[in-house]
Amino acid sequence: MTNVERRTIFDIKPNRNKETVIQRLTEIGDRHYIEYVTMDMWKPYKDAVYTVLPQAKVVVYKFHVVRMANQALDSVR
Repeated sequence: MTNVERRTIFDIKPNRNKETVIQRLTEIGDRHYIEYVTMDMWKPYKDAVYTVLPQAKVVVYKFHVVRMANQALDSVR
């Protein structure tokens, strides 16, 4: 987990489980101030954010969008 605005890592978790992400997000003090969450398109991340941070808008990190577009183009070629 990173703070994109500050370009810092604030935690590394042992797995990508939805429950692990929910647990960590609930530990963030003042989480109601979080307006945006950037992530890949993995559904458990999105579910965890909507569970703990319902006010936050989810933004898909552009790297993942471009990667998926490239994979789709490669499969068509």
